[in-house]
Amino acid sequence: MNATMRRVALAASVMSMTVALAACGSAKEADNSKKDDKKKTGPLTIGLLLPEDQTARYENFDRPFVTKKIKALCADCKVLYVNAKSDPSVQQQQVDSMITKKVDAIILDSVDSKS
Repeated sequence: MNATMRRVALAASVMSMTVALAACGSAKEADNSKKDDKKKTGPLTIGLLLPEDQTARYENFDRPFVTKKIKALCADCKVLYVNAKSDPSVQQQQVDSMITKKVDAIILDSVDSKS
């Protein structure tokens, strides 16, 4: 049950961040959609944020699996990996940093789904 709730919280977090990032555009940017298409032809950058490194699962399974799957789907894509070391405030800073770096997508496994 706990794993299911964690996955639901993760999916909700990803969806809410996607909606929030999509809302960051402006009407002027929407008018220049043909120009934006040319900018997006390069490789994508994907942020991978994991909660901690004490559990072997994250470093030995999740990180390699996600990275391998992304490379299989998009050989040119770049994966930026960070680890929150079990600290929700560090993870918040990492999310903000990924947004500042203008990554194209964020995969987040939250330290504390309630916060």
